[in-house]
Amino acid sequence: MARPTGALASDEIRKHLKDVDFPADRHDLVRAAENDHAPGEVVEALRGLPDQEYARLKDVMEAYARIQ
Repeated sequence: MARPTGALASDEIRKHLKDVDFPADRHDLVRAAENDHAPGEVVEALRGLPDQEYARLKDVMEAYARIQ
């Protein structure tokens, strides 16, 4: 399955993580996206993030941008 890219990916990730209580780790982000019925591409993108704790959504998006 292809990883979403560009603005579409960022918008989709933000959309499906809008209710996450930060700080959150990668597992929390994946679970939140799955619970929000995110497309598989979004879930896979989150699984590809470094395994660490993220203080806020901005940190998630910065990590995602680095793995693009």
